[in-house]
Amino acid sequence: MVIDVHGHVSAPESLYAYNPLAARLYESWLFTPQAAKVIATEGAYSALRGSPSPTGLPSYGSINFLKPIPFSQVESADNGAIQAAKKYWGG
Repeated sequence: MVIDVHGHVSAPESLYAYNPLAARLYESWLFTPQAAKVIATEGAYSALRGSPSPTGLPSYGSINFLKPIPFSQVESADNGAIQAAKKYWGG
């Protein structure tokens, strides 16, 4: 996704669409409350903040995602994966 200086959201794929204007219109629609409802009925989460959840799934805001790890702590937090990768691929 790309947001231009005017706030228009587009994806690079729309540049190569058969009808680029229709592609941009579709992409803009994806960020509306109406699209969020359709997306939820199809079993997925919308990127629109506060959108409905898919049936039977928790709200997006209630999901406990992995906490970000500060870069300085990545190697100690990886449980040896970096060392195993270095051993396997060299380095």
